Amino acid sequence: AAAAAAEAAAKDAERQKDAEKMFDGENHGQVPDAKARISVLTAKLLEVKAKSIQFEAEISDVNAALNIEGLDKGFFAAVQLREWRVAHAERMKVVARKALADATKAKGDWKIWEKRTEEREEGEDEDFAALRAKVVGELKALIAARDEADDKAQAVAKELEDMGPEDPEPEGPKDYKADDYRRKPEGPDELDGSVVEMYHSFGFESVKRNNLAYLADDVIIFTVGNMTQILNLETQEQTYLPGIDGRGVGMVMVHPTREYFAVGEKGTNPNVYIYEYPSLRLMRVLSGGTEEVYSCGRFSPDGSKLATVGNYPDFMITIWHWDKESIMLRSKAFSQEVYDVSFSPTFPGYLYTSGTGHIRFWKMASTFTGLKLQGDIGRVGNVDL
Repeated sequence: AAAAAAEAAAKDAERQKDAEKMFDGENHGQVPDAKARISVLTAKLLEVKAKSIQFEAEISDVNAALNIEGLDKGFFAAVQLREWRVAHAERMKVVARKALADATKAKGDWKIWEKRTEEREEGEDEDFAALRAKVVGELKALIAARDEADDKAQAVAKELEDMGPEDPEPEGPKDYKADDYRRKPEGPDELDGSVVEMYHSFGFESVKRNNLAYLADDVIIFTVGNMTQILNLETQEQTYLPGIDGRGVGMVMVHPTREYFAVGEKGTNPNVYIYEYPSLRLMRVLSGGTEEVYSCGRFSPDGSKLATVGNYPDFMITIWHWDKESIMLRSKAFSQEVYDVSFSPTFPGYLYTSGTGHIRFWKMASTFTGLKLQGDIGRVGNVDL
């Protein structure tokens, strides 16, 4: 309590000095641009208001999607839309509060300047000492109000920086067991995979795109059927990782450090499984990226993100914080098969996808309502200029 009282007394003394300097004209230069700032911030408030109207329209679209298409799109899509609505509605409120707080602070600065000027001009013939004491007291009160508005603006600015859906922190190594995720036999006529053991594979799916990668200088990885196969080129030793979701393996992709690799599978709502190399320990499980099969995937150059694309029927592109097992962004990639996805090696936040009759360029764009995935179709073939 004593420390708080001492701090309050120090602030009061500092404001007294500022008010005296301001009245005496020694410190008036601190607020000459206050009126101009009010004009700028007023325009900003009008912009926020206009964007609020646009945002409310987007919210209505989301509500319509939830009410009309929620069941058709499935539970996951409905939850994603609802989370988007809640997160961005809160962000919108904070943006408006910050703009208002900034305008309040600027208005406080201008009131101080205006008060000092008016009283000085109107009181030229009054008793100067009395006038000075009166106006200094009023200026000190205005400075206190301005400081309060400043504190509020800074608090709201920090709230704005912290706002938005936060990804969970990595929990470190998890004790994943593949058998906990493995598809169980659907009837008495289907054998459990544990009753047989893989002896040797001679196959290679040569028709599958991007189906060969280096895990080390003398080790390669590829998929065949329901297996992910690792082959040591020197010893010819083969290691097999059976599929977990039961309908085959859609794609495999190696991390830039070669310490991990991702396996996207086939099945009903299949997962992407992240394995550590060379231990082959199951590290992460990514759920909700596609409905039936992953066709391609790619890690970002720095290895922090993973992009995957689903095949028919949804053709969804999904950007993951793979280490946090969370979806950053997702969008429909195209209406036909997508062969490849890749991050730009030189421009962070840019990707491309290519497939049947198309190439598409993507940007992870920061918009007023948050981060979005924006795509532009490239022209293929003869183009009229």
